[in-house]
Amino acid sequence: MAEPELEYQRLSQAQQEARIKELEQTMHRHARDLEFEDAARVRDQIRRLREAAM
Repeated sequence: MAEPELEYQRLSQAQQEARIKELEQTMHRHARDLEFEDAARVRDQIRRLREAAM
């Protein structure tokens, strides 16, 4: 599910915010289900997306 950094840069601000919300929900679901490695992977995707938005 890894997304290239270039894909992040092509998203509009609204699309980036929506994608971050989706990823946060996924991250929380993984954490709730004790899938910590998956939660960490999604957390890193969120971080990359936020960095690309800057």
